[in-house]
Parts: sequence; C-alpha cells; structure tokens
Amino acid sequence: MKTFIPFSIITAFLLVHSFVIYSQNQTDFTKILPGKTYKIVLFDDTEISGIITAVDSSNVIVKTHDNMTVIIPKSNILYFSSDLTPSRYKFCLSLLAGVSLLTDESEYNYYGRGSKIGPNINLAGMFFLSDSKAIKFDAGYTFVKAKYDNYGPYYYSDPHYEYTYEGGDASLFSFKGNILFGEFSPITRLTYYGSLGIGIHFLSLQEVTEHYWTQNYPDTTWVPRTSNIPSNTEINAIISIGASIGYRINKNLGLKAEIEYDLVTSSYAFIFFGGRNYFPIRAGIYYIL
Repeated sequence: MKTFIPFSIITAFLLVHSFVIYSQNQTDFTKILPGKTYKIVLFDDTEISGIITAVDSSNVIVKTHDNMTVIIPKSNILYFSSDLTPSRYKFCLSLLAGVSLLTDESEYNYYGRGSKIGPNINLAGMFFLSDSKAIKFDAGYTFVKAKYDNYGPYYYSDPHYEYTYEGGDASLFSFKGNILFGEFSPITRLTYYGSLGIGIHFLSLQEVTEHYWTQNYPDTTWVPRTSNIPSNTEINAIISIGASIGYRINKNLGLKAEIEYDLVTSSYAFIFFGGRNYFPIRAGIYYIL
C-alpha cells in the first residue's frame, strides 16, 4: 500500500500532463473550420501550417504562409490543432561550465599525484528528432592542475632528502555523439533527458620536472639535480552516460544543468576500468532555434 500511493500520484500527474499538452490535438475532420489557421501533423512527423481553404471526403487543402496550396490526404494526417506551437524544436546550442571530478580507481592517479578536480567547459549542438528523442554532438574540455606531495621532509629532517616536482598538468578533450531520450516538447518549459554517448578522448600531459639532491663521493657534498618525465599525448575511446534538466525562460533561451560519467579506455587496464574516468558536472545556458 505504501508503494502504491506514490505510484498512483505519479500516474495521475502524467495523465494530467498528457491531457493538458494534447487536449487541443484533433482527429475529427468535421471540426475543421475552413478559413481558420491550423497546424497539421502527418504520420512522418512533417508539420504543415496554414489557412484551411477546403475539406472534402478525402483531402484537406491548405494555403501555407508562403502562399503555396497543399493538398493533404486525410489518411496521412496524424492530427490537426489550432495551437500553432511547433510540435518539436529543430536545433539547440548550449554552453555549459562546471567542474570534473576524477575517480580514483587506480593506485597511481593518472592525471598527477593528488589531483581530484578540475574546471570543465562544454559546447554542444542538439538536433531534435521528435519531442522525446534527439541527437547531440558536443566538445568538452577539462583542465587538471597537478598536485604533488614532497615526501622527503616526512621521513627525514635533512632538506636534502626532499623531492619536488613541477609541471604534469593535464588537458582532457572529448568529442562525442550522443543519443538522448526525454522531454523536449515546446509546449512545456521544463526539459529533461538521459543520454548515451560515444566518441574520442584526447589526453595532453605536460612534462614533469623532478628536483632532488645527490651526494658526490668521496667528499659527500650535496649537489642539486633535475630529471624530466617527457610530455605525453594519448588518444582513446570514451563512453558517456548522463542526465540533464533544463528550464526554458522564454521562446528561445533557457537554463540547464547536467552530469555525466565519462569512461575512458586505457592501454594498461581492462577497457574502461583504468582509473581515467571522471564526472563532469556543469550548468549554463542554451538557445533554441
């Protein structure tokens, strides 16, 4: 009973939501009034808007806004409506920023010792297939500042045993294609979706310089030394799982937030479990066309 009550509330909400959105959609052609403007949606998701000039037993004749006359067979019409709001958007461009949280699945953190978080920015273009499906192409960038522990002073009082490091910052680039499932109806201001993406991941790791001391023999004098770990660039595959929620402020502009789990392949571990994965969390604006 306890689980039935919340389920009933959710079901009732969805039914009311569907009724409000679709109550203006009609399939009864006797209700079409010649001389009035309608939006007609076909079974292939094509939309035709214009003034109805005539209705016969087989066809609906429409004069569009660019003065073209279109004869539409009734058998091709999914529904018609006096609400001229488009059934689906065409294209959306978004710019989001936030942080990426690095996982710690491996013994040695791939992005530098102690690095756990870095700023993230993402640019995306979304093409809407319907009011519940879309595809998205996005480019993301995360910068991770390397942090190092100087181990020497913890074990020895002599500063000559200290090792210090410079460099090692990481730049992470991702380019993905994503398929989205959710709510994209222009009738509602709230949008939300889940996403699954796949693409290419680029890692650019800066050179690391290590500073330390060594003793000369036989006089045992201390001499400063340096050694370098060369910079590194890698290209890997990436799989992304994400979710987003947004709110449209006006006809074109909105705000959104999203979280992803980006799984990156590695050469030294099994597929996507090498400790290179991270969670981008970001928010920003989007613009709808």
